[in-house]
Amino acid sequence: MSCLLLEGDNHEQVKMHDVVQSFAASIASKHHHVFTAAYQTELEEWPNKDFFEQCTSISLPYCNIPKLPEVLECPKLKSFFMFNNSSLKIPENLFSRMEELKVLDLTGMNLSPLPLSLQYLENLQTLCLHDCVLEDISAIGELKQLQVLSFIQSTIVRLPSEVSKLTRLRLLDLSQCRKLEVIPPDALSRLAQLEELYMGDGFAQWKGEGHDEPRNNAKLSELKLLSKLSTLEVHIMDANIMPKDLFSEKLERFRVFIGDVWDWRGKYKTSRTLKLKLSTSALLERVKVLLMKTEDLYLDDLKGVRSVLDELDDQGFPELKHLHVQNSPIQYIIDWMIRGHSTAFPRLESLFIDNLNNLEKIYCGPYMVGLSAI
Repeated sequence: MSCLLLEGDNHEQVKMHDVVQSFAASIASKHHHVFTAAYQTELEEWPNKDFFEQCTSISLPYCNIPKLPEVLECPKLKSFFMFNNSSLKIPENLFSRMEELKVLDLTGMNLSPLPLSLQYLENLQTLCLHDCVLEDISAIGELKQLQVLSFIQSTIVRLPSEVSKLTRLRLLDLSQCRKLEVIPPDALSRLAQLEELYMGDGFAQWKGEGHDEPRNNAKLSELKLLSKLSTLEVHIMDANIMPKDLFSEKLERFRVFIGDVWDWRGKYKTSRTLKLKLSTSALLERVKVLLMKTEDLYLDDLKGVRSVLDELDDQGFPELKHLHVQNSPIQYIIDWMIRGHSTAFPRLESLFIDNLNNLEKIYCGPYMVGLSAI
């Protein structure tokens, strides 16, 4: 997606600290105008003004910083990294002389309120505010060049409507923002360039269609307007509010959880995971696009489904590697008697079943097909 993104431990998840460290090392090797301090050391002295005028990168990982300067005059600065110093006060004008700054990572900081000078970073392309104390962040709407915006595990309660001004944004990460309760209507749908949207283990207050009362939160249907979206992580508590054609065939990577029984703990070995709890099999049509691509599938309490293979994906689950089925009234995993298949589960590596009281057979038919990889 971007030169500032790397694959993380959970497949395709942004691992921003590795990114920014790599970026800093690259700058250091080319220009040698880098100010950094050793891990967990105390910063006793700042360089002089002449050094900062040529400085291209500042990296202060987990340092003890007694006090920041009121202003850092760094007209050539490209990247600024400062991690885990929540007691440090950031002066209002700290960033006012960083006109060329492109990458800013302030992980683990208390940013309530946001420094006033942050909104003047007109060339900023990547902003990471991971694990930060945040309140009003509406000033971020002034950062019109932003392409990557990440709030992983921060205390944000409301995504400001001003986010819709970030028309160049390609990645938005709201993972583990467990206090996030409000995403204003149409704030997401206006991000026409968005390619990656991560909302796992966080926001789940989606509104359904057809509500007449005043709406203060985003609708799932807004995601349909993100025509460039290729990566999506989202939790939909109530399957009944899913609109038709919600999921695009353009999705290449996804973690979609549907139902109120799932959590986000654990590691995932694949880049396409679908977890389903549906009150009626009539809703299966709305996830058909995902079922055909899913590599890791979890099924819970599937009412009205007798056979996993024939009623969920009549193509035989060509990409599926791991299948988990629990708490469901199904009778068979594969029922050849309903519809014969030349192949079924051609890539399946593991099958987990739990509390399937009506299960009669894994396979029902005259000869065995598929399951060769298990």
